[in-house]
Amino acid sequence: MKKFICLLGWMLTGIVNAATVDIYVGDNDGYGIGIADNGVTGAFSFTTDNRSLTELGATNGAQQTDFYSALFSPLPATFDVVFSLTENLVWATFEVDVADLQASQLGQFSVLFNGVLKASIFNFQDGFGNSAIHSFSLDANDLSNANTSNEFVVTFNRNGSNDAVAFDYFRLTGETQSLSVQTRALAVPEPRSIVLLGLGLASLAFARRRSQA
Repeated sequence: MKKFICLLGWMLTGIVNAATVDIYVGDNDGYGIGIADNGVTGAFSFTTDNRSLTELGATNGAQQTDFYSALFSPLPATFDVVFSLTENLVWATFEVDVADLQASQLGQFSVLFNGVLKASIFNFQDGFGNSAIHSFSLDANDLSNANTSNEFVVTFNRNGSNDAVAFDYFRLTGETQSLSVQTRALAVPEPRSIVLLGLGLASLAFARRRSQA
């Protein structure tokens, strides 16, 4: 009994893997005292500091949350919020909960996405004693810069503004995609088997022509 001998071949298959992104810098705890989102904060004082020990020791921007004021002298006039990325962003939204923002009255501070100035992005007049959540969609250049550096960095700079503000949290939401390659074994006929198969087919064709003659 003859055996049909096969060799193994391989087929590569690319699979696109999508995943959601939801990264917080700081925690959504109402400025450390349970103030509702888009709520009334009351009058913060320059001695207000509700940071946790984790926030106090942070270096990714969480250290600038839950106290007043995050961008006014004598505290740092500039700081970075850093979101580390492991996969490429397809789309993303940056969100921030901020209190006492009075840009038109006291001047705008500047905001940069990965070193690129986003002109007038924080030109809001929410009013003293009020908190508000503001969201910003990342454009194609923002996504490209973040993906290239494997992190999305938001830089806040007082830029001469006299506005004293507090931040509750910073958040990045969106979707990432990555390509994974899988291999699958395929049965490939051994060359001698292919020759035998070809001869068999040829014999059948010859026999058929003789029977028709």
